[in-house]
Amino acid sequence: SHFSWETCESILHDAIRAIPNCVFLRLAIADFYESQNRIDEANHVYEQMVDILDVPGGWIGYQQFIRRRKGIKESREIFRRSRLALLKPDLFIAAAHLEADVNHQLKSALNIYRSGLAFFSKDETFVQSY
Repeated sequence: SHFSWETCESILHDAIRAIPNCVFLRLAIADFYESQNRIDEANHVYEQMVDILDVPGGWIGYQQFIRRRKGIKESREIFRRSRLALLKPDLFIAAAHLEADVNHQLKSALNIYRSGLAFFSKDETFVQSY
């Protein structure tokens, strides 16, 4: 049998139509597009996902994608948008890790944790990650 990228794409679209609220399927097709260097299509999937689903995993995946494809400044803008749309500790933790581990900006990571403490000082997972 013969492998087909078109068939792969079609299967992912069919799966999303069948389970439209599955963030993992949307992340999978965004990764598929990125692996094919179809960056505009991947970006569209992320924008649509955060619009429709508005879950931390979607925003975190989008921020990481933007960091890989566009840079630090643009990924920080996605973090800003995410925390305005969905105030969850996961967003702050992921953004701080991205700053520390990928951008090597420890001061920025610390600033993100400190700003998150204003909202999540009673959240045990957030405090332990700090």
